[in-house]
Amino acid sequence: MRYKESTFIAFGACTVALNIALTAFLVMIPLIRAYSVIILCLTMIPAMDLFGWKRALIIWAATALLMFFIGHYGDQLMMYLLLGWYPVIEPWVGKQEALLRNILKIALGIILGGILCFTTKYVLGSMEEIAGFSSAMLIILLFVILIFMIDLMVKTNRGLYEAKYKKYIVRILEAGRIKKR
Repeated sequence: MRYKESTFIAFGACTVALNIALTAFLVMIPLIRAYSVIILCLTMIPAMDLFGWKRALIIWAATALLMFFIGHYGDQLMMYLLLGWYPVIEPWVGKQEALLRNILKIALGIILGGILCFTTKYVLGSMEEIAGFSSAMLIILLFVILIFMIDLMVKTNRGLYEAKYKKYIVRILEAGRIKKR
C-alpha cells in the first residue's frame, strides 16, 4: 500500500522524535547506554515495512542529524551512524544462504569496528581511547557480536511487529487519510 508524502513526513517526524526521546532516556541508564542503539534500530522496522528502504534511510539520517545538532549524544551518535541502518539491509542479508549470511555479518562487524577504531584514533585524535592492537581487535570483536545481536533482535521483533503491531499502525495511518466523496 502506498501512502502520501504527507503521511510519510508525519510518520518520519514521529519516529525521529521517538528516537531522540529514547536516546535521552536511555543515556541516563548506565547499563543500557552502550546498547541503546539496538533499541533505536527497532524503530526502523515499521518505517522499512511501510515506506521502503529509501525512506527508512531518510528517517535514519534525520535522526542522526538531530542527534548531532543536539550535541551531547556523541557516543550514541557514532554507534547509530555505524549500526542504525542495519534493519534496512537485514531483509537482503536474511535471504542469503546460512554460510554467506554469517560471512556477511562477520565482514560487516569487522568493517564497522575498523571504522570506529580509525575515527577514534586518527580523526578524533584520541590516542588513549585505543592504546594498542589488542584494544582494536577487542572493539572489532565486539562489533561482530553486536551485529549478530542486532540481527537476532530485528528478526524477532519484525515477526512480532507483523503479528501484533502492524495492523494498529496501518489503522492509524489509514484514519488520517481524507476520503474522496
